[in-house]
Amino acid sequence: MTAPTMLGHNGPPVFEFGTDLPSDIPKMHFFKCDIQALRKAIFDKPLDIRGAYISVLVAMYEHMEPLPADDAMAMLRTGIKDRRLWNRIKVTLIELGLVEVRTSG
Repeated sequence: MTAPTMLGHNGPPVFEFGTDLPSDIPKMHFFKCDIQALRKAIFDKPLDIRGAYISVLVAMYEHMEPLPADDAMAMLRTGIKDRRLWNRIKVTLIELGLVEVRTSG
């Protein structure tokens, strides 16, 4: 069985991993954001959840793939250094439906 990956924002990516992207696709330096939709999705959430969600989105866009299933790598990509905080944040983001877990493979 393969490990789950976390997805969010606009749904699953077209490519499962950044390494699956064609070599002629340029690195993403910015992304459009529907500010009202983002605000609606996170406005009533605690600040730590808001920040974590934004960090997750930025990490996924930067690497052009879902967060890795490996918690240590996901923490590195999002900049969250405390394992207990990451575990709590990850569960909360999933429970709130801001991200989803899916099996890669």
